[in-house]
Amino acid sequence: MGRRLILDTNVLIAYERGTIDRTALDADELAIAAVSVAEYRVGIELADTPGRAAAARQVPDHRFIPAGA
Repeated sequence: MGRRLILDTNVLIAYERGTIDRTALDADELAIAAVSVAEYRVGIELADTPGRAAAARQVPDHRFIPAGA
């Protein structure tokens, strides 16, 4: 079993953009704080093009569990 990590918004953005090695987190149990979800969702709403908003929505939220669960 891997690590238990709480990811910040910057990691979510890097994950979306593909600027981090996504496989590096495969063995880990990932969580995100509610405030990080809110920040990320605001970024989707403020995206400069519909395509960027759609791409941001594709981040696999099934990989993440609520922090504290």
